[in-house]
Amino acid sequence: MLRKGYGRLPVALALVGALAATSRASDWPQYKRDAARTADAADEALAFPLQRVMAVKFPSPIYASAAVVGGKVYAVDERGLLACIDRAAHRVLWTVEIGGVSNRSSPAVAGGKVFVGSTAGFLLVLDAATGKEVAKVPADGGVIAAPAVANDAVYCLTFNGKMLKVDLSGKLVWSYDGGKSANGEFAVQGKTLLFWDGPVDEKGPAEPYGLHVVEDLGERPERKQLLRRAELEGGKVKFGSTPAGSELGMFQRDGWWPQFGVTRRGPTYLFRDVGTLHWGGPTGHRALPPGHLSQPALAKDHVVVGDADGRICFYKLVPDKNFTGQPAWSYETSRLGKPNGGVGTTAAVSGGVVYLGGEDGILYGLGQGKEVEVIPVLPQAAQGQGPRPGEKLKGPEWPTVGGDMSYSALSPDTNLKPPFKILWKTRIAGSGGQNSVIVAAGTVFAVSYNGLVEALDAETGEILWRTYHPFVHRAGYGDDGPPTYAEGKLLILRRGTSPASTGLWCHDARTGEVLWHKPKPTLITAGGAPQGDGVVIHEGKVLTAWHEKDDAVEAAALELGTGKEVWRVRHEGVIPPKPADVKAVAIRVCQGALGEETWFISACANRDNGEGRHIGGATLAIAPADGKLLWKNTEQSIGGFGGVNCRKGTVVVNQTGTLAHALDAKTGKSLWSSKWRQGAPWHLMPLTDDYLNSQSRKGGFGGYCTDTIWVNGVWYGPPGCASHVLSARDANERELWRYVTISRGCPAPAPAYGRLYYAGFGEGVVYCFVNREPTGPPSGKPGKDDTAKQEKG
Repeated sequence: MLRKGYGRLPVALALVGALAATSRASDWPQYKRDAARTADAADEALAFPLQRVMAVKFPSPIYASAAVVGGKVYAVDERGLLACIDRAAHRVLWTVEIGGVSNRSSPAVAGGKVFVGSTAGFLLVLDAATGKEVAKVPADGGVIAAPAVANDAVYCLTFNGKMLKVDLSGKLVWSYDGGKSANGEFAVQGKTLLFWDGPVDEKGPAEPYGLHVVEDLGERPERKQLLRRAELEGGKVKFGSTPAGSELGMFQRDGWWPQFGVTRRGPTYLFRDVGTLHWGGPTGHRALPPGHLSQPALAKDHVVVGDADGRICFYKLVPDKNFTGQPAWSYETSRLGKPNGGVGTTAAVSGGVVYLGGEDGILYGLGQGKEVEVIPVLPQAAQGQGPRPGEKLKGPEWPTVGGDMSYSALSPDTNLKPPFKILWKTRIAGSGGQNSVIVAAGTVFAVSYNGLVEALDAETGEILWRTYHPFVHRAGYGDDGPPTYAEGKLLILRRGTSPASTGLWCHDARTGEVLWHKPKPTLITAGGAPQGDGVVIHEGKVLTAWHEKDDAVEAAALELGTGKEVWRVRHEGVIPPKPADVKAVAIRVCQGALGEETWFISACANRDNGEGRHIGGATLAIAPADGKLLWKNTEQSIGGFGGVNCRKGTVVVNQTGTLAHALDAKTGKSLWSSKWRQGAPWHLMPLTDDYLNSQSRKGGFGGYCTDTIWVNGVWYGPPGCASHVLSARDANERELWRYVTISRGCPAPAPAYGRLYYAGFGEGVVYCFVNREPTGPPSGKPGKDDTAKQEKG
């Protein structure tokens, strides 16, 4: 739908807009200014302080960067409202609704036209002066990458892995299929296109993606190179840790995703990794803007970057020798430090004005001049959003990583049945160390190790809110526990880098607002809870445990709504003494599981921090009402990063990759112990009837570095640490379905509402899978089926 300002657009103004759409030297016509993605405006000098010379409020958060041509600013919000704004007049000229949810494709302007991708599944071409549609190019899977204008054409990379070349009239010239998933940015260097895509080979367990180097030959593309990660690391192509030291203008970040650096001729270059801004590589100067959202942009003498806390920060391009990591100047946005308050776009610098969009929905223009008021992009009456689709979903949920407070990893869902198709997929900000998601109250909750917490609508994949825990900079894999949902609250256990981030966080699950934060308990062992340590909630109380000193474990109950301590008991004789031949001991306390109205926890000591180096520990049964010890078993305990789950009067204590021990829930007496049959999980094994009745001799299947879940007679989970595969297997371990991702397969999926939700390690994408054929309502009762929707981006 097209809207023109708040009234009629004069013909003269339309002509001026058409002329302005022709790029000038000071313009910023596309994401990072040019198709090579240099993000460099070397001619733009900035003098502080800057004033808010433009501020336009959109209905939804802004994740995409603005384009600026001839004083006209083009920007789109996450719900697909695209606007053209006259900066000098501070007036909205027109708006267009492009559809989709969680849009992050930045518009590009060339030849009097605007090119913008939509997650609804197309590249839209609009007249830059009026917003009138010129063409709509189908884009399989939707578009999240920003289109690039070069060579008198527009290049577009779809979420499903296809590179498209479109001429300036909107006609498709050619299409190149690079795989089935492309979730990052790309660059055009001359007539060479560089982009990551995959899976390249669905049977290659450790090589599912590659760097495509494609030459545009005019009427057709030609792949010049396909560089797998191992080839890059092996030195086949000069591909270093800095942009200046790389043959392709890219660099490797911490052994994970290669990305495009911001460079300028000479020794100056910088890049952004998880929560850290670097000059001159990892050993050079650093600043720590929190989160992993905005990419840096260059003005003449400054670096501009937004942070997850809600600041727009300006750093000196060449830092002083006594650089402390603080910006030379910063601007605070309207929701500083609150959910949906971060600045997640890359700056556009044009005509002395810096443009950045925030998660508060405001497109800011900072420059010299008189400060202006915030104006709405639409008339106020048109900004209502209505009820949320996910809240209408019915059926079983998955509020913990183990399915419920028993962590039995079983689902009562009778509707889910492989094979599946994708209903939606959404790129989120959290990536490396992405934990298993949970699903409750029509919402998918995701936590990642760079401090981010995100909530998505379970029906549409739209990002509802995003917040972060401060000072979780450059944390390691497993430094955060998975989320847990109960009674409208979201709880997360973290091992941060300071008391400000460490401990237990409680959020309002609907808004993301922090309700309370306790520095205890904390994850002591790094890597200790990427999967199995959701917390336990019982009758409005959060049950927590941790090791503080000596041989004891502290156990406590906190009010769910306030965090106020209800009781606290010290249980001694849990942690064994350090052996004389061991230099260092790592203590792990599992938050446990609930069953038979009893809270079961387990703690262990490990040699250093390695898996399979179990020294010893104990498993405890505790009364939730007062913390009283009911029994203690000092012979069987978790080991490595193992977890505890329970069902039908049996408590199962898991040791990473080695043994499972079953205890009687009433007495703590050892019932049986067994080695894993195949592919031992780190934390939990689904406690099916077959598994328990056979004393683990049948009815169980795991995968290294992951956990499996059981739904409707089918096992789900990645079959191996480096497999990059999400798999469904029957009782005979026959594979029924698989989906290959770019990421390593560590987290387990979450079944809910007759769907399967998944977020792989390192990829930063949340998937929603549904049955290819409808099989009935998620509840298993007669009714209208809601799972037969067409696949969309």
